[in-house]
Amino acid sequence: MKTWLEGLHLWHEINEAPWHRGRMLKRVVVGAAKFAPAKSTQPKRDPVTIEHLRSLCCNLDLSNSFDIAVFAIACVAFWCCCR
Repeated sequence: MKTWLEGLHLWHEINEAPWHRGRMLKRVVVGAAKFAPAKSTQPKRDPVTIEHLRSLCCNLDLSNSFDIAVFAIACVAFWCCCR
């Protein structure tokens, strides 16, 4: 929730819109953190690299439509995350 709000704040800055973050919003974030289950956070994982995509491509049968779809989705997800 905190990261989402930081993104929203950035949007306001980029678009020169007023950002009215008050005490009430801060209380909501603190309260939500208290109610979040312990299992809701995950440890950070190693990033996916171009080498992973190359390995995936080499191990898929690109004459098979399902494998082509898997590779296409992996590429779209990778490059969208890089954006």
